[in-house]
Amino acid sequence: MLAFAVLDTLISVDTEKVWFGHLSSHGYLQHIVDSLLQDDDALRGMLSPQPEPLRTLYIFQSKIVHTPLYLIFLLQVVRYGLG
Repeated sequence: MLAFAVLDTLISVDTEKVWFGHLSSHGYLQHIVDSLLQDDDALRGMLSPQPEPLRTLYIFQSKIVHTPLYLIFLLQVVRYGLG
């Protein structure tokens, strides 16, 4: 999750929004959002009477440990309003 810390730093110092434009135009921001939506669907599936293997839960748990980095990065994206 060091990548999110680096992205957050790049976006916060990028006054001309060059990096942000690159991330947006090449689909990286969309990939991050799609990943969060995919995790949500998989976690909802775990609530069924016959849940899938725990792999989904373990992957989500590893991501959630780094939630502040996700949130800080996504808040920077929202702040620019270009995503």
